[in-house]
Amino acid sequence: MREVKWQLFWGWGLISLVYLVGLMSQRQLYLKPIDWNELIGRYFLSQDITNEVNGKRLFLSDSEIHQAAGYLYQHGSDPTKINFQHPPLIKYLYGYSGAGWGNAYVVQAIFGYLLLGLTVYLGYRVYQQALIPIMAGLALALDPLFRVVTTELWLDLGQAVLILLYWLGLMFYPKNFWWHGLVLGCLLGSKFWGSSLFFIGLFGLVLILRHEFNLKNYLKQGLIAIWVLGIIYLPAFIYQGGRFNLIWFQLKLLKYWWQHSVAVSFGAASWLFLTGKVTSWWGNLAMIRPAGWSWLWPVALTLNLFGWTNARRWRQPTLPSLIMIIPGLYLIYLTVQAPFIRYYLTILPFLYLGASEVISHWIRPRTNSRASL
Repeated sequence: MREVKWQLFWGWGLISLVYLVGLMSQRQLYLKPIDWNELIGRYFLSQDITNEVNGKRLFLSDSEIHQAAGYLYQHGSDPTKINFQHPPLIKYLYGYSGAGWGNAYVVQAIFGYLLLGLTVYLGYRVYQQALIPIMAGLALALDPLFRVVTTELWLDLGQAVLILLYWLGLMFYPKNFWWHGLVLGCLLGSKFWGSSLFFIGLFGLVLILRHEFNLKNYLKQGLIAIWVLGIIYLPAFIYQGGRFNLIWFQLKLLKYWWQHSVAVSFGAASWLFLTGKVTSWWGNLAMIRPAGWSWLWPVALTLNLFGWTNARRWRQPTLPSLIMIIPGLYLIYLTVQAPFIRYYLTILPFLYLGASEVISHWIRPRTNSRASL
């Protein structure tokens, strides 16, 4: 075990170096101060403003909108009035980072490092060896989409970190319902919770199949999560004189995303994952290739499905089997979603861990992975 920890130590050092080199290549992005007056001026002319604007309508990127929203929250704006479509937690961090550092991209750099660390830690806890988590961590650090999201203020990176934290808590610290509730509340408050519910439901199903589901603890963590979500929306309660209805507002979000995120073409998101191409649903409906796609994705997915079926993993709900099947199940879920490439970030840790396990058996056929967990 001591040898494994030393291997992990040196492997983590290599992963950190790869990540740091990537950050240094984009250092101007993290060091350049933002002209807030100019950004906020453009934001109030952007597509995020639903009423008529005083000037020519501008199109801003999601990064610009999230950064502007975080700044406005930090300066007293109601999170249910400004960029209400997504919960405000991560945008709060963007705002406070902008106020203290002059730049919100530092938050993404930290989230990226956390996601790498959690991926390696998850691999170590599940497989009890160094090779699989190191291979998965390196693959994630070099992944084109991962590198893109660390240079964009997309909420998916923070969401991916919280999903891994939540699963680690459920599987390895099952009695700590306070921690589960805190992370769950932050997860629901970080990005619209549609895709989060997929993972929450799947993790709960696994606990049921493993005869580890504790209804009492689940109810406790649910109540804690609601309180945490309420605290995240505390400014709305204050600005609206206590007349803010949290549950009603979440139903409003559900209605909004039901109307705006359903796939124009059934299965387009899954096709994008497999081929890197998607037909635009605007302009001349041309076939486009979004930045961040990797040919390793369909290869890794094939390895996951091969490992899952070859080892007959469907017969027992082990953690390695869950890791291998999550990417495929998530792609099925995405068949009815709009095809945005950033949606795949949440499954990349599972995708690379499962593929790395298959490869590790080819490299070291007698490796002792804890497949019985």
